[in-house]
Amino acid sequence: MSETILIIGDSWAATGHSMPSSGNPVNTLNPSEDLYNLDINFQLKGYEVVNKSWWGAANSDTLASSLLYLKYRPNTLPKIKLIVFLFTELLREIDFKWPPNIRFLPIPKNRSIPISKKEKYGEGVPLTFEEILEVSYQYQKKYVDAIRELCPDVPWAVIGGHAPLYKPEDWQWADFVKEDWKSELAGQKVPACHSLGIEDWIESAFDLDIRERELKLKLEILNIMERLRHIFPDSIHPNITYHDGLAKEIINHFDL
Repeated sequence: MSETILIIGDSWAATGHSMPSSGNPVNTLNPSEDLYNLDINFQLKGYEVVNKSWWGAANSDTLASSLLYLKYRPNTLPKIKLIVFLFTELLREIDFKWPPNIRFLPIPKNRSIPISKKEKYGEGVPLTFEEILEVSYQYQKKYVDAIRELCPDVPWAVIGGHAPLYKPEDWQWADFVKEDWKSELAGQKVPACHSLGIEDWIESAFDLDIRERELKLKLEILNIMERLRHIFPDSIHPNITYHDGLAKEIINHFDL
């Protein structure tokens, strides 16, 4: 039986999201399609691929799903050869509703004051934008640590995809690291932003200075991506050429 490569991430890593030059996602359910996403490159090398990525997912969603898969995976299955993790924006941990709430934090739902106000909801509850980033990261990191503890001998490829790695110094244990693949593809520094997909929540929950800062970041990123449609056909995702190139880089690095 073939060894298994586990892929974790959001739409930047998901099966069926390779983006051709038309800007329309490739349908990987159609065997006649010419596929160049991560999965097919590893499959062509003879590996089984288990892809736990999905569109719009938070890091914790797909990390938790992967942890459960690894924890209850039958011992009779072939060993895990490699874990590939494409990091996405931290603030997908936020529930998209008002009053603002973070899934894993006990912020009372009957409160409607801006979360940046220093009201004490309880010890350890973050109230500023930066504190929310940090606690979201630490929450996600617990899943990474649990997977590493469960599979201590499995190498990792860690890639900052839709968002660059937060605290890249924390990821130097990985065998293959790309801190900011988006900037690498763009050929310039793309601003780091961890709130791209939750602008409605940002507008509702934070004071004006935070709202203006995050909106400015988003517009700057969108302007860059719009100018680079040959690389990001839908202004969000890389096209199939670059997924193909990333897969080949990983294959060469790990001698797969």
